[in-house]
Amino acid sequence: MKKIAIISGKGGVGKSMLASSLAILFSQDKHKIVAVDCDVDAPNLAVWLNEIGNWDEKRKISVSEKPLIDNNKINSAQAQKCVPKCKFKALIVENEKLKLNYFLCEGCGACEFFCPQGAIKMKAVKNGEIKIKNTKYNFPLVSGHLFPGETGSGKVVSEIKQQAEKFKKIIDKINPDEIQLNLPIRPSGVKLSLPSRKTIEMVSKILGKNAKAVVKFSIKKKGGKAYGNLKKDIFNFLKVRPATLEDLTSSLNANSTEIVKQLYWFLERKKIKESRSKGTKYFVIND
Repeated sequence: MKKIAIISGKGGVGKSMLASSLAILFSQDKHKIVAVDCDVDAPNLAVWLNEIGNWDEKRKISVSEKPLIDNNKINSAQAQKCVPKCKFKALIVENEKLKLNYFLCEGCGACEFFCPQGAIKMKAVKNGEIKIKNTKYNFPLVSGHLFPGETGSGKVVSEIKQQAEKFKKIIDKINPDEIQLNLPIRPSGVKLSLPSRKTIEMVSKILGKNAKAVVKFSIKKKGGKAYGNLKKDIFNFLKVRPATLEDLTSSLNANSTEIVKQLYWFLERKKIKESRSKGTKYFVIND
């Protein structure tokens, strides 16, 4: 998998706009892609893709630590000596107790090293979130953000990249010799909208050259000249599952009048029979 990075030293120059445009164009050209938003301080690639909300997966991550102070193991004098060890001025002494300014702390761990042993322990904190979803453009989007006041944006970006690498491995593994597209099988009496010829063809294009439709759409709607295989197509369809006249018309992409003629031919020879469920008439194979 090749990587394309859209970067700039300045904000507001169109990085997300360009990245979203390239992602959509590449996906339309049948490339298998993963879109990754590495701006964890202000992620907005989802905005440009109009994919705000409804994430398939949201996971809080910990890539930073904050000091946990045990004032029972440190006296006031020792606390005063700890304060200057923090170069970010996140430690203060108040009422003879060592306290932490959470928003100034960078989680470097110097206080744990320099202060009396056991008085400060670094503890992992949930400081960011990774979000994943499959977009309407048929490619996954991996994004994330750093929680307000937290540090470690670089590490959050690394986590996002690792998540994107997992998609790369999946895409590399899924390389079947053939993909078959078939209509769903349903029990008699269950109402289900079946995909049209246009939908099947669209899905086939998305899946690539190895995809093919099991259901054939070679029958013309008008003229009646290409109905030689209609009888066979109807019978093979009914072998799979019961069907209504509407099912057969939409699935075989044929004129309903021609289908009715063929159905009566089968009924007269008792090769099929009619069955009703909840007021709907189905045609089934006569066992």
